[in-house]
Amino acid sequence: MVDGGNQSSFLAAFLIDDLKLEATNERDLTACAFESQSAQLSKRRLIRFDMKGVWTHSAFTITPYESTHALSAQPAVPQDVKTLAHVRKLQLADPKTKSQEDVPGEILI
Repeated sequence: MVDGGNQSSFLAAFLIDDLKLEATNERDLTACAFESQSAQLSKRRLIRFDMKGVWTHSAFTITPYESTHALSAQPAVPQDVKTLAHVRKLQLADPKTKSQEDVPGEILI
């Protein structure tokens, strides 16, 4: 997911472990939700994460914090949007899933 209001990037802890990514550093992170009065301080791993575009093959590197909480799932693309995209030959960013289940968030940039 890309969030223009986000101040840091995050990567799900299970994904870090599954991909056997190494931490480049560890820092204290103070996180506060939108319109929240409370903040939480915790030590998080920083990960070097290389990414490559599916269609353009452009590569870039991000350094996200480890996310210890589940990110919100994103709704699956409705069938009418998929049909319209196919007719107009548009490439959707969402994965092509057979079911209409929500897609779990694993990376927040």
